[in-house]
Amino acid sequence: MSPAETVLANLPEVRAAFAKSPGPVGAWSLLQGTCPALTAAMSINSFRSVAPVVLLTAERLHKGCTLPEATPATPTTTPRTFDGWSVQTDAKGYTRLHKKTGGKVRSLYIGKQWDEAKATALLHRLGTATGNPAHRALFAIPTPAVSASTALTAPRPLPEQTRITGDLELDAALWLVGVCKNAVDLATLDRATEGAKRLTTPANELDRRYGAFLASQGAHQLQAVFGSFDAANVARHVERARERIEWNAVAMAVFGSYEATEAPTEAEQMLTDTTPTTLPDGDYWHWKPEQITAVFAGSVNPTTLTEAVAEIRYWRWLYQVRRHARATRNPGQSFDDEPFLVQARGNYVERLLLELKPIDQAEAVLVADAVDEFEIDSERIIAVLRHLVGCP
Repeated sequence: MSPAETVLANLPEVRAAFAKSPGPVGAWSLLQGTCPALTAAMSINSFRSVAPVVLLTAERLHKGCTLPEATPATPTTTPRTFDGWSVQTDAKGYTRLHKKTGGKVRSLYIGKQWDEAKATALLHRLGTATGNPAHRALFAIPTPAVSASTALTAPRPLPEQTRITGDLELDAALWLVGVCKNAVDLATLDRATEGAKRLTTPANELDRRYGAFLASQGAHQLQAVFGSFDAANVARHVERARERIEWNAVAMAVFGSYEATEAPTEAEQMLTDTTPTTLPDGDYWHWKPEQITAVFAGSVNPTTLTEAVAEIRYWRWLYQVRRHARATRNPGQSFDDEPFLVQARGNYVERLLLELKPIDQAEAVLVADAVDEFEIDSERIIAVLRHLVGCP
């Protein structure tokens, strides 16, 4: 279960813990005794970010906040067609949508009068006609064209073993870490794992020794602390390298080459082509709402919450792929984050999570399930959940 589901499954105990100790840290301490299954299933950091949100949402729902029904549309002239469907009113005055697909005619009941909002919601449930098709095409995460297997990757030569500190076991661990950073195939990681089994000193002790070595070489105390963090933890570096190799395989399967991975995607080119060359002054998080709206006014934008979620996922996917492909191509180098314009775009789309209305309960649930994925603060998560349940 996800952290949110775990909190929800133990809601009475969590609520009681917060009643006795309002803060999440105090509640966590109480739950270690009253609900050990919960504290064993997640970290305190996950609990701190998830539990207040779940409690607030449960409280709001308990008070009767539900997704508001769509406001009936003001009676208007019934159109002849609507988004590829014919609109017909029978002799009794009932309006329906009709469309022939696969040799059969499908009908959707609208009511005694034309209601565009209802028609839009019905078609959304069918997966058609709502939102912005151009946006959905731009921000669909590509499916790998070929197998993303890492077994076909030719291994690199192992790095040369060198004496760094003079501590034989520490130097062996540092060499195995270098093997992990340089590896492009899983078989090499398996060899590193086997090599690490020969080490007799715990990783945290090796890290401590390496920090002492850095300090002896003139490193500042903070440099020694941060420079030695997980520096000799081979198991941790194997885990990170495995993730990197798997993501790099996805990059090659989708784009075909490292150079193609770095080329602008259609979505990135769209932003370049549709935004002003001169942006507002300052960092994007200081822009006024009207400024950030103006920047992306001419872009291909999401018009439903489903599309907003899809775009957030797309940017995260793209830069995960690139970051791991770069780390595989150039081991040991650091890389920039997303370009400024893409970061500003992410902020703009996150704002839409608070502006676009859920078309139906299913879409509200989709966003509520996805919000835990997003790298946004707990206050904004709470605001999104309030928006979804229709509470101010």
